[in-house]
Amino acid sequence: MDEQVRIFLDVDEQWENWVTLLLRHRSVANDSLRPNRVCAPANLHGMLGIPLAQAVDIAIRAISLPYFEQSTEWSLVFLVAVQAGHISTMLNVQEVMNDPDKESTLMEAFATGSDDALCELCKLQPDFVRAKFDIILSRAAKLGNKRLLDFLLGEETHSWSRNVDTSRLSPLYEAVKWGHTTISKRFYGFSKPELNLDRTGPFQGQNILHVAARHRDSSLIAMICTAGMDINCLDSASRSPLYHASRNGHVHAVNRLLIAQANTDIADQNGNTALHAAARRGFFEIASALIRYGAHVNMANLERKTALHVAIESGHENIALLLLGLEENTADQDDQTSCGGKGNTLREESSPPSPRSEASASNSVDKDPVTLPSVTTSTTFGTTSVRPEETSIARTSTNARNTRSRATIDVHIEPPLLPLAARGNQIKVIDALLKHKVPCNANTRKGRSALHIASKYGYYEAFRRLVESGADVNLTNDETTALHSASRRGHTNIVKKLLDRGADAGAAHRTGSTALQFACQGGYIKTVQALLPHSNNQNRKRALHVAAIIGQVDILVLLLDSGTDKDAQDDDLYCALHFAAFVDDPRVARVLLLRRARLNLKDNCGKTPLHEAARMSSLEVLKLLIFARADVNLRDKADRTALLLAASVDCPEAVQLLLKSGARLEVPSSLECAEYHSFLDLALAELPRR
Repeated sequence: MDEQVRIFLDVDEQWENWVTLLLRHRSVANDSLRPNRVCAPANLHGMLGIPLAQAVDIAIRAISLPYFEQSTEWSLVFLVAVQAGHISTMLNVQEVMNDPDKESTLMEAFATGSDDALCELCKLQPDFVRAKFDIILSRAAKLGNKRLLDFLLGEETHSWSRNVDTSRLSPLYEAVKWGHTTISKRFYGFSKPELNLDRTGPFQGQNILHVAARHRDSSLIAMICTAGMDINCLDSASRSPLYHASRNGHVHAVNRLLIAQANTDIADQNGNTALHAAARRGFFEIASALIRYGAHVNMANLERKTALHVAIESGHENIALLLLGLEENTADQDDQTSCGGKGNTLREESSPPSPRSEASASNSVDKDPVTLPSVTTSTTFGTTSVRPEETSIARTSTNARNTRSRATIDVHIEPPLLPLAARGNQIKVIDALLKHKVPCNANTRKGRSALHIASKYGYYEAFRRLVESGADVNLTNDETTALHSASRRGHTNIVKKLLDRGADAGAAHRTGSTALQFACQGGYIKTVQALLPHSNNQNRKRALHVAAIIGQVDILVLLLDSGTDKDAQDDDLYCALHFAAFVDDPRVARVLLLRRARLNLKDNCGKTPLHEAARMSSLEVLKLLIFARADVNLRDKADRTALLLAASVDCPEAVQLLLKSGARLEVPSSLECAEYHSFLDLALAELPRR
């Protein structure tokens, strides 16, 4: 024991790491878990003669594996040894491993192991490798295990694959999908005589050309294009390889396909073309190349949207300007563009990364322009070459096709473009559209014009350009004007400009409100100040009531100071003091009382503000009205006093206040219902206890 302790002390730091990881993986909730004793460094050292430092390393790796607690016997040690590349340990463990799940252990090893260890494992388990050849080959292609692939495809193992599927599509798909360009070219060259390129693979009905386009394997695309494959083939969503390359921002792949005369106008099942895809994702150079190669710029999808719609809607102003013909065409400058056409140059494609998602596709466009070389690659798999003349196939004829000009873009299409540009506050696009004389007052399907949208969101520069170009300031959208939209959100600068241009401040919204009422509702005092000189007495009266009911005291004072009648009544003969009593807002009531508002003004039911305060149990306003000497015994049209109303809503506090202020304790004979007597009796019964 002392000797073991001394040995462990020599590697105490690694031992501490092993124990720490073990404890971390064991939780209180799973207390029954116990470490696999086979992975203890002492056992590995003693039983297999593994150096202790290496044994501790294996133990630490084993605990880190997600299947540590479920693994049994020596399978875990075997997997760790293969993963770490400890070939001697792997050989020793295989001799003692008697795992009933040995096949699954071996498959797991081929999914995670190192090249050298797996090559050795192939020699140790030839029968297993023969039986699972295609699966192992696909996993090696996915992981980019070049030495293992070289071994599997070598002369001495070539006969292993004779009785299995030789299409090699799965390994080829995996290599392309995970960005292993060298390996994908190797599989293509190895299997070319028997490779059915048109066969759809495991990825949503896509053949190998679709996958190569999605995952930027431009070299393989060039090779396939020269092999005579249909480059316009469609997947299950009717998308072409050019669409996939454009959608994922793969400049080189797009260039290869365009050079091979790919059809730029193939639409998917939603009517979207490659140009739609590039415009939606913001890939300027790809969009530029597609246009140079004759893409139909006015082609609409099923939603009736062209690439220009999509570019504006997605906020890609540079592509929108390109389509409108205002951005300088990079194709007209020698050696400046990366996608075919005149001055054809390519950015040097960096080596592809390890597994990546489509979400990161936009990062695949690199920065340094270099002239397109012939594709020649020397690897452990041999040399693969594409002749320079093959990379420039049909360049002349393709450029000859480019007869369409960006100036032919149709800007007078539906749905209108100007509201889209206004929604995104795209000033340059708005300027360009106005230069093309698009109608300023065109509405969207929801009836919104560009001016409505700019006013709603406060885009002043866009708004100013529209107004100066003749947009109708009184144009209605569902009985809503631009002034309504701007006032509702407090865009005072836009409100002032609209008023200067003759906007009707008295125009009613579909709800009956005016711009002044909207400004009061939002508490926008500066907007109210701008609107007041343009508002008549009726609008001011309504605004006063709005300010009273929502408690906008500052605006209330502003309206009163501007001469608004403090006692103005609405259609129900409610005045501002009625509203203050209704919502129990003593601040509003105090302002009105200081301005000597009439205390006993009646509504169309004969109720005074005091009646309303009693009915709503608005005690604070009730106190103010009583203090101001409101008549506590006035009756409404139903012959009810404030005292009766307070009793009917079971508010003893209000009853007590009114009684102390001289309210008469009686029920008029005109009230036939004895219910009011009960209300008063209950209210009076409550008083002594309070």
